[in-house]
Amino acid sequence: MASASTPTSSNRTKGNHNNNIGNTVSLHLVMSCETFWNYETDIMVDRNQFHPKITNRSEKEAFQSLSQFLCSHMKQHIQDELISEGRRDLLSKLEEVFPKFHIHGQTVHEILYPNDPTNSDHCRGDGKIFICTHC
Repeated sequence: MASASTPTSSNRTKGNHNNNIGNTVSLHLVMSCETFWNYETDIMVDRNQFHPKITNRSEKEAFQSLSQFLCSHMKQHIQDELISEGRRDLLSKLEEVFPKFHIHGQTVHEILYPNDPTNSDHCRGDGKIFICTHC
């Protein structure tokens, strides 16, 4: 079941990850870990809440804040899915691996502006953000 912040796959047609609304960007979070590899979700992010120049945070602080926000959103999504799927036995595993959730290989700018042609090769350009639990 899709909520207003989670577009259904039929709404995510090719190029739709480019659907920036004002200062909001649509990102697609994907888990990259052994146990929860098949979980993914969409999220709309207000760039103003995380952009270093707007928030007066250093790049490092802004990245940590954005990363924590995205990882927490993914944890909540997985938790909700596990409960709705009747797989409560995996909730303790989620709590165990959640502290290891992280995003790497991208900057705040690359996450918030995935289509910027000045981004590094690590930036996918499709709004897909991988959250991993290893490294």
